[in-house]
Amino acid sequence: MKNRNNLTFPPNRIKKIVQSNQDIGKLSATTPFLICKITEEVIQQLTSLSSKLAVQQGDSKITLWHLAQVIENDKMFEAIRSKCLQNPMLMGAEPPKKPSDKKKKPKGDIQEFIQEDE
Repeated sequence: MKNRNNLTFPPNRIKKIVQSNQDIGKLSATTPFLICKITEEVIQQLTSLSSKLAVQQGDSKITLWHLAQVIENDKMFEAIRSKCLQNPMLMGAEPPKKPSDKKKKPKGDIQEFIQEDE
């Protein structure tokens, strides 16, 4: 089984994406690797900050709302903010719902169940 911690972005795919722009000609061999490492670092920072926000909010999962809040409020993501926040998924992200403190009542009266068993 593959170790998931060693997953990286494929440099060949990055090269194809970059060269799909007609204004870009040839690339040096190290350029796709540098773009991969930068992309990994951005994702790691975004995940880390989103995780901290989720913990502060008392949430156990990182949601789309956490990601949108980090992109919107952190200066590091200023360059991608306008593109990301134009995405309808991020614009419509709602804060995670907190579980209610009320205990659920049983559907029927407990006495009914006891009487039926007798």
